[in-house]
Amino acid sequence: MTITVDADRDQARRIEANLYKLVNVLLVENITNQPAIVRDLAMIKWLRLMRHALTCWRLAGVFRARVSSMWLPNR
Repeated sequence: MTITVDADRDQARRIEANLYKLVNVLLVENITNQPAIVRDLAMIKWLRLMRHALTCWRLAGVFRARVSSMWLPNR
């Protein structure tokens, strides 16, 4: 899991210390000065009717998103 925060050095140290207090945290790594690729993930579930299928595909295209699956309920 990656957590991104806008914090100064002191705040970042406090955030790191608090993360270690959580159960099952094995490692906290500060990657402030390392190059990174940042991506967002959104999982959206909605009832898709046949008349809305094209709208769904177009909306995904606007955000350069990928539709992983679409389910059409039986009528």
